[in-house]
Amino acid sequence: MSSYAVHGFFLSQVAIEKELKQASFFCNKYDSYLLEPVLSAIVTKLASNYNILFLNTTTKYTLKGDVVWSLVRRFDQPQKYKPFVSRCVVQGNLKIGSLRVVDVKSGLPATTITERLELVDDDEHLLSIKIIGGDHRLRNYSSIISLHPEIVDGRPGTVVIESFVVDVPDGNTKDETCYFVEAVIQCNLKSLCDVSERLAAQDHTEPIDRL
Repeated sequence: MSSYAVHGFFLSQVAIEKELKQASFFCNKYDSYLLEPVLSAIVTKLASNYNILFLNTTTKYTLKGDVVWSLVRRFDQPQKYKPFVSRCVVQGNLKIGSLRVVDVKSGLPATTITERLELVDDDEHLLSIKIIGGDHRLRNYSSIISLHPEIVDGRPGTVVIESFVVDVPDGNTKDETCYFVEAVIQCNLKSLCDVSERLAAQDHTEPIDRL
């Protein structure tokens, strides 16, 4: 993993949705590489008015996207690369709208998290989830992660962009929330890089069953 670039903003999710309707005139909702800078412009415009955290993380890997995506898109097995997940159970068949209950390892202010699969696109390498329940402090959390081919350190590589919005919990400051979320994301993405490198060294990718 060769670089991180992280910045945080605070805004209303309702305001985001309103602005995204206007942004849809300029970019297709599946064109996430174009959508990311549009989102950044939106949150910059609205950041000073609300108590919501928006965090955008860009990470570059010197690995081909197919290997990385084979891990990211496994909604049913996030523990393959997320070190704080001990177990995951998917309720029903795996499809858009499916729910998963994630058990969180000790050390985090959570025990279980229930998440819904909002979108998975194997062609565009795009995954979106939303937290809808559980014992945790991440309220109104939605995220989107996308992968994009790019030359990294002179070799074919992958840019991973992860963005999300979440309420700032009562009793915590924006800076505290930003620090916590950033730490979890960076830990996840470092682990994603490590596991992807091991798979690449074995010339192996996780099987992909299209939804």
